[in-house]
Amino acid sequence: MIHSKILKNVGIDVNYMNNKSYQIGSEVTVKESLVQGKGVFALRDFKKDELVYVVPRGRFVKKSEVKGLSEYEKEHLDRVDVDTYELMQEPACFINHSCEPNIIEKLMPKGIEGYAFRNIKNGEEVGVDYRVRGFDDWKMNCKCGSKFCTGIVIGNFFTLSLKLQKKYLPFAPKFIQEEFEKKKKARCKTPRF
Repeated sequence: MIHSKILKNVGIDVNYMNNKSYQIGSEVTVKESLVQGKGVFALRDFKKDELVYVVPRGRFVKKSEVKGLSEYEKEHLDRVDVDTYELMQEPACFINHSCEPNIIEKLMPKGIEGYAFRNIKNGEEVGVDYRVRGFDDWKMNCKCGSKFCTGIVIGNFFTLSLKLQKKYLPFAPKFIQEEFEKKKKARCKTPRF
């Protein structure tokens, strides 16, 4: 029941793809990364917008339950609603942050679909921008090596430039999209001199 309610709250139609079976697939692999710890790497070339991986949905936990999780579980939480997190499954829990991501993820009822945000070469590490679903203001040092690397990542969608917010908005959780609209209305009401 909580699973269906959360999916509805994050803007996912729970009836969508009910008959589709989700599998991680064998087109990516997990191995040591130069960015940090383990990472996920493409095992073939992918064209922009091509499906790269699908990861089953993890267990949902409320913000009040986070204290009771192991350190490993806390490191692999993904924010899906204002007070709800999801424990990321493999290989998604090993995908490193990139300030210039080559993957964008879509939250679906039975899994997280990772699509090529640009062309990806065989052997290339795949990376997502953690800020797309960030809402907590956590901080981490970034070692992605991108020419757009900010050096420090603040886990909050609204720390992104307005241009990047607009680019990522269709992939952000529903609660972030709603907050974006509120902020947009507030910007429109601000007098310009």
